[in-house]
Amino acid sequence: MYDWPKKTIYNVGIPNRAVSVGSSTRIDFRSIPLLKGLKLETIETHLIETHFVAKPSPATRSREVLIDEYEPPGWDKLDIVPFDDEHTHYLYHFSQTLCLPKSTKDCLQSTATTNLQVEHKIAVLTTLLNPDGHISSIGQPFPAWECELG
Repeated sequence: MYDWPKKTIYNVGIPNRAVSVGSSTRIDFRSIPLLKGLKLETIETHLIETHFVAKPSPATRSREVLIDEYEPPGWDKLDIVPFDDEHTHYLYHFSQTLCLPKSTKDCLQSTATTNLQVEHKIAVLTTLLNPDGHISSIGQPFPAWECELG
């Protein structure tokens, strides 16, 4: 769990990091709101593909293969579990399905050869609406994530 000071304690998890191009994977979100009146606004999930080329001269480039924007339900519509024995904090849980591109034209397979590496990363950007009306955002990148042909 990560701490967003005085706002929320949260965690984002991907149960299966090796998936096939054209398939989907579940992303699990867990949050403990610490600030009364805090609302989840949007969650953006970005699939970023990075190419590392060794020859003729080393080069790197990245591109966003997929951007998925999700508007989560309100706190009152989420699964809830007491987080502590005193029941002063509650853990809210929800999941979102991320559908990957269906073709290798849109998303290359992860690979690692002597001259070329293709890696994938998922980045999640969470936006919160604070009780005073201002917006807060925080990003969370995940390590290399494989897209394998099935």
